[in-house]
Amino acid sequence: MKTVLPLVCFLLVLFGCEKAEIGTGTDCTDYLTNRLLAENQIRGEWQLARVSSIAPNPTVPDVRLVIDRNRITVWENGTQTNRFRYLIVKNRSKELLLWTDAQPQNTAWHLHNARLLLCKNRLFLDDGIALDGPGYDFHRTR
Repeated sequence: MKTVLPLVCFLLVLFGCEKAEIGTGTDCTDYLTNRLLAENQIRGEWQLARVSSIAPNPTVPDVRLVIDRNRITVWENGTQTNRFRYLIVKNRSKELLLWTDAQPQNTAWHLHNARLLLCKNRLFLDDGIALDGPGYDFHRTR
């Protein structure tokens, strides 16, 4: 009995848990906290997949972000609607924020300064969910 219990514990540890690489997948829960890693990881193309809002079943506009080293280009319905500079900063709570020089405009979608949750294939921009603001869930396309 003394040898069976350690063997069972070893097998549970070995096969009982599935560990995913941090920052991968579209449904990740371990987001980047390192600003420099986030600056590299955010580059690419992102398609809006879901909008989180207090409104039931919010519409998901056709929005694509193309992010390079220091600019974000916004495409709506295949047309470029905005282009602006951005910085990734860390606040006192050690959260990443995406600061932009974007100005509010009369398009269906625009980007404010937002809390940034980022992993390999998912970009979530929290524009004030705690205060009934929207959240935007993007998935990497390239």
